Amino acid sequence: MDEIRDSDKFINDVHQVLLNMMRDIHELLMRHNIPYYINGGGMLGMVRHGGFIPWDDDLDIVIERKYFNQLKKLFKSELPSYYKIDDVDSGIGIWGEIMKLEDSRTEIIEQGIVEPHGVFIDFFPLDSTPAKGLRDKICWMVVSLYAISFSDHSRLISKVVRIMGGFLGKNWLVHLLTHIVPRRGQYRTVYFGRQGRKETVAKEIYGIPQLHKFEGDYFYFPQNCDKLLTQFYGDYLKLPPVESRHTHIISFRRK
Repeated sequence: MDEIRDSDKFINDVHQVLLNMMRDIHELLMRHNIPYYINGGGMLGMVRHGGFIPWDDDLDIVIERKYFNQLKKLFKSELPSYYKIDDVDSGIGIWGEIMKLEDSRTEIIEQGIVEPHGVFIDFFPLDSTPAKGLRDKICWMVVSLYAISFSDHSRLISKVVRIMGGFLGKNWLVHLLTHIVPRRGQYRTVYFGRQGRKETVAKEIYGIPQLHKFEGDYFYFPQNCDKLLTQFYGDYLKLPPVESRHTHIISFRRK
């Protein structure tokens, strides 16, 4: 198939790929009794649109860390071979602890990203935390150091981090975080989430995963979507300006 450039023409195709991926993921995680939550734009789309935000082009899933650490092995052993896994160790510029699952039968190019890749779903570890405890503060300090070293190579702290990486491994800050995250607390957070400190919410907001209808299928979402969406986006039912309603994908094709 020829490359398609008009996002209005291919966004429905991208959504269909994501929906098929989500069906496979849901079935696999349920088979292994692993709870999950669709978060971010997927959650907003479910509440506001009954499915995908019309111009959104990916999905975010958060999974408790004790299960998150099993995902890579599980995906490799039980999902079809056309699924590809990328994370911080892949060397393609993935941020922090995000793990991407791609459908390698597709190819997209995103704004600001040179290398093409498949339509993807992002996975994030969900941690418990006392929110104001010392270990939580240390975790956010690690995230801040990583962010600086990742985004601005000219700063002194970035150079120090890279020098340390020569001794401890280039992603030593990310791997350090996995060992120091709090295991208990009345809050939950995603340290490398898209919303920064807004990711920290009372434990009961995520609560027990709830099945909601999404594009005709049923998937799991946080127990209190309203509070989480309000924390993330404020007046989330209000549509953004028309000029802001655009996909990050500039081309799409099926291989």
